[in-house]
This record gives sequence, C-alpha cells and structure tokens, in this order.
Amino acid sequence: MGWRTIGGEKYYYHTQRIGGVRVQVCCGAGEAGERAAQAVAQRVAARRRAAQMTAELRALDTRLERGRTDFGVALRAAALAAGMRYRNGVWRTQRSGTSAQPDDAAAPPAGADLHDAAAPMAPPSDAGVAATGALSNP
Repeated sequence: MGWRTIGGEKYYYHTQRIGGVRVQVCCGAGEAGERAAQAVAQRVAARRRAAQMTAELRALDTRLERGRTDFGVALRAAALAAGMRYRNGVWRTQRSGTSAQPDDAAAPPAGADLHDAAAPMAPPSDAGVAATGALSNP
C-alpha cells in the first residue's frame, strides 16, 4: 500500500489477507515504518527473483526436452540402420540367419555356383596356440 500522512506524521501501511479478507495494517511511523517498508521491499524482490529463476528454469527444461527428443529420434534411427529392432521394451540385434527381407531375397540367384562362395571360418585350432607357447605350462 505505502505511506500515508495522518496528522502531519507519515505512517507505513501494508495490505494483507487475514481470513480471506483484505486488511490494511499500520506498520508504524518513522524508523519502524522504514524498517517495515524495507522488509516488504525485500520480500517483493525475492518473489520477483524466484519468478525470474522459475521462468529461466522452465525455458531450460523446454530446451532440454527438445534435445532429449531429438537425441531419441537419432538414436532410434541409428539402431534401425544398424539392423536392430525394438521388441518388448528392449533393443535387440537380429539373430544370425534371420533377415528382415522376405525369404526370396535371401536365397542365392538361380544357377549360382555355391562352391565359389567364401567358406565360413573354422574355429581356431589349439595347434596355433601351442606353437606360440601361450598355453604351455612351465
């Protein structure tokens, strides 16, 4: 509310709600009124700072959420491009021997010589390890 002059003296009044009703409360004159005015000004400034900080945090939160969404889209695209699939809440890799393509596309063309294809790699033999002495006991 502010200052009022009554009978030549300045008094500081503050409006507040008491029981849902707005009431003007006299905070004092002179030095007591000055202290009350400063206290009210500090509370108002603190509320303004809090409101400004809340607005800044909301703006940052919005930017973070946009970035999180963009990251999620990019991550899903990369996983799909790598041949992964999303199943039952888990990203999974394709099992060997399965393909996302129909069975016709996975078959070799008619008349192709299957013996020319590269042979699958054989498991490593123990002979090579023994020759290097990696597994030899002293």
